[in-house]
Amino acid sequence: MLRGKPYFKMKLISLNIEGDSHLGLITPFLRAEMPDVICLQEIFELDMSVFEKALSMEGMFIPTVIINRSLNPRLRPKGKWGISMFARKNTIKWRSNYYHKIDRNLIDGLPIYTTSYGDVSNKAVLIGECRYNGAEYKIITTHFTWSAEGQVTGSQKEHLKKLFAILDREKEFVLCGDFNSPRGKEIWDSIALRYTDNIPKSVQTTIDNSSHQYGRKNRGIYLVVDGMFSTPSYKVSNVRIVQGVSDHCAIIGEVFRK
Repeated sequence: MLRGKPYFKMKLISLNIEGDSHLGLITPFLRAEMPDVICLQEIFELDMSVFEKALSMEGMFIPTVIINRSLNPRLRPKGKWGISMFARKNTIKWRSNYYHKIDRNLIDGLPIYTTSYGDVSNKAVLIGECRYNGAEYKIITTHFTWSAEGQVTGSQKEHLKKLFAILDREKEFVLCGDFNSPRGKEIWDSIALRYTDNIPKSVQTTIDNSSHQYGRKNRGIYLVVDGMFSTPSYKVSNVRIVQGVSDHCAIIGEVFRK
C-alpha cells in the first residue's frame, strides 16, 4: 500500500526495432514480458498488424518518413515508417503532434528516405492516455533527431525547444524513446534537468553492439541514447536494459502514478 491506495505498477517497454530486421526476436520477447504498454520506434506501418496479432493488443502508428527504395540494406522499401504505441484492447486513447516537419521531397506529405546517412524524417510525439486501477496514466514516445557520433547539432537544439513546448502542455507523463543524443551531452542532459532520468547510472550503453551495424564495425558503441523519463507524479522502478532483441536494447520499467 502507498498513501492508503493499492500499489499497482503498469509495465512499460520502449524499443527501437530497426524496421523488420528483428521481428523473429522481438515478438517472442514481448509476448514473454507481457507489458501493459509498448512504445516502438523505427516501425513500418505494414508491420503493425504483426504486433497486434502476436500480442493481442491495439496499436497506433504515426508516420515520420517514407522508405521506398533500398539505400540501406537493413531498411527494406516498405513505405511508411515511424513510431507506434500498443496497449491492451479498449484501455488507451491516442493522439499525436509533430514538432518538426520537412517540406520538400514529399509523398503524401511525408519526406522520402533518400540517404542512409543523415536525418531526413519528420519528428513527432505519440501520446497515450490510459486508466489502470483507477489511476490515469499518460505515456509519450518519440524518436528524436539524429546526429553523427552523438554530437549536438543546431537542428537538435531547435527541435528540442519545440518538443519542450509540447511537453509543457502535457504537464505530467512518462516520456520514452530513442533520443539519438547520449547521456552526458547537452540534449539528454537538458531533458534530464526537467524530468527524472530513470535509466540506471550503471548502464553504459543502450546500443546492442552484437547487432548494431556500426557497433560491430567500431568495436562497440557505448552511448546511452534510449531513455525513460518521468515527471514528479510518476515513479518508474525496476528499470531493466535487455539485449538480444534489436540493434538497440529494450528499456523495461514499472510505472506507478503517485
